[in-house]
Amino acid sequence: MTSLLALLCLGIFATTFSTGAFPAILPELARGGALADWQVGLVAGAFGFARMAADIPIGLFLTHHLRRAVVVGPCVLAVGVLVLTGGGTFPVLVLGRLLMGVGHALGMVGGLTAILRYRTGWSLASALNAYEFSAMIGILCGTVLIGALPSSLSWNRALLVTCAPQLLGILTLPALLRALSRSDAPGPRPLFARQAAAGVVNALFASLTEALARGERIELRGFGSFRIRHRNSRKGRNPKTGTNVDVPQKRVPFFKVGKRLRELVNT
Repeated sequence: MTSLLALLCLGIFATTFSTGAFPAILPELARGGALADWQVGLVAGAFGFARMAADIPIGLFLTHHLRRAVVVGPCVLAVGVLVLTGGGTFPVLVLGRLLMGVGHALGMVGGLTAILRYRTGWSLASALNAYEFSAMIGILCGTVLIGALPSSLSWNRALLVTCAPQLLGILTLPALLRALSRSDAPGPRPLFARQAAAGVVNALFASLTEALARGERIELRGFGSFRIRHRNSRKGRNPKTGTNVDVPQKRVPFFKVGKRLRELVNT
């Protein structure tokens, strides 16, 4: 597990250089793109907005696809850097920052999930601290590196040079995948955890329905019981026409409330 933690720390260290470098190039980016103040604010805030908006979907995605997340995250971040440094119009700049935010969130939350899933015991706190510290060092190194570059470099070239360590994080992905054990669960896995929960609920109702169709009694302790009641054939009356009709025998499902549920409802 030490090798897994080292790879995770190295990956987050390499991918946070861009986070530390971006504030330094923002004024030059605004001048070069002739951006209004509100446009500069949107470009700067798109990263944080993307991270915030993506956190919950990423959490659901990671339940079954941790290995995919640790691969997709750095790649999406790299694509975002390329889109941003390619210049272009204001929407393109915003798109680059959004992609960077999603990629960073995938990588960060994926790393934290891997630590929580594969590390237990007294070393868990130390592992989380090491991971967070690696991210902070990466941000600091990005700030220092872009400040040390010649001022003659344009903002996009300077950002590209500063983000070069991201390649190191991408190169370590094969080793990281080998360190992350595969799930033992057979069959296809849903894209989000909520889909898995829906599948379990649907399977439960299908099982209950099949058992009742066979005439079996089903008891949910404390909640109640389901069983089939038989109704004999009888004479009935059509409510629309008032004529007498023959009602055939049939089986109907019946639910009896459990004692615990009845007490809770009446309290």
